Amino acid sequence: MLLIRRYGIYQDILKLIKTDSLGNIIWKTGVGGNTDLIQINENEIALTGFSFVDQPEPEFDDLMWPTLEIYDFTNGENTFYYPFQYMNWAQGKSLTYDGSYFYMLTDNPDYAISKLYYSDTIWTRKYPDDLILNSICITDENFLVTTGYYLNNLMIFTLSPEGDSVSMYLKNEFQVQSGLKMIIDNDSLVLIGNAGTNNPISLNIYFLKMPISYLLTGINQINATKKNAVNVYPNPFHNQINIHFSENIDDQLYIQLYNIQGIIENKFMVESHEGTISLNSSQLKPGLYFVSISSKEKYFCTTMIIKN
Repeated sequence: MLLIRRYGIYQDILKLIKTDSLGNIIWKTGVGGNTDLIQINENEIALTGFSFVDQPEPEFDDLMWPTLEIYDFTNGENTFYYPFQYMNWAQGKSLTYDGSYFYMLTDNPDYAISKLYYSDTIWTRKYPDDLILNSICITDENFLVTTGYYLNNLMIFTLSPEGDSVSMYLKNEFQVQSGLKMIIDNDSLVLIGNAGTNNPISLNIYFLKMPISYLLTGINQINATKKNAVNVYPNPFHNQINIHFSENIDDQLYIQLYNIQGIIENKFMVESHEGTISLNSSQLKPGLYFVSISSKEKYFCTTMIIKN
């Protein structure tokens, strides 16, 4: 059994403890400022958190970097440690593993989600400042599921292993406060956290369970030859969004651009097309948006985009 126990009031004083079934300590070790732990195989566990470095001169800010650490399950020995120093002033919040790559959440929106191969960063995704991500896990189909809240609305994002947005779930019936934690249990997603309501005013612990298939609606409808047929860029964007079709699309396309509240900001209908369509987005306010592309017969993608 593995436990993380906090001593004192600071997150950078933690102990990692392994006990037997009777609670007798087999080994224990200090693990610094780590906040999440996963077992990656029979012999190893991985942690993410932060490394904190005091700067010697008062005019310099102290440094805090997200970290990835690996420990031997049998004896508690640290076998790998790496601080991601380019992600300055960030803390690793949640970690998952697909058998080859790690996926890490941080509290710095410039490096909100990263795909890692130990010390190498494969990709990283930027999210808006107001989007607070708390937990990440991976499905049997290797889709990433992240949960958090945006303007106190519960949000669940599904991403491909390449970091492309696949779907978004928004629940605004209550005001999410904190503490979102997520696990995948068989074919279901389970969430627990704190939420409040405005009428009547209350703060409660909530528990939410939904089928994974609900989040992945539309994914199986994507023809395998079409998965890379549509590319939406740049991301983040400013005054223009480009949608590139790498091959001829025979169907009539419906393109919708909607905001985080689900309100459609713009929509287009495009006849069979090959090449790039450019959409003027200068009228949009900075924030989080979604581009949905579909036809009468097929769903192509719903891509999350950010306007600076």
